[in-house]
Amino acid sequence: MENVVFDDVIRVKKTKTIRDENDYPTEVDAFNQQLACAYFPVSGREYFEAAQTESENTARFVVWFRKDLDTDMKIEHDTGNYEIESILRDKGGKMTMTIVAKVVG
Repeated sequence: MENVVFDDVIRVKKTKTIRDENDYPTEVDAFNQQLACAYFPVSGREYFEAAQTESENTARFVVWFRKDLDTDMKIEHDTGNYEIESILRDKGGKMTMTIVAKVVG
């Protein structure tokens, strides 16, 4: 993407369940990174073109390219908590990528 300003921050998290010393399941962070991003709420037109609904609950986050992100992760942002729906490489290959995420809760 051209002329993208990385003026926002997200925290990307992934948890895993382990058993503690008493054999109780416990959630722990398996991945926890803070990333600079550009935040874009998805417009109704974009979402209509994608044949989906509830566009006000979806956002795009443009971040620098990373190999360690996947769709099992969650995002914390000032506007809410999100589940990653897809990760798209932007034009140009390994410069930036777009994370499409939906608000949870």
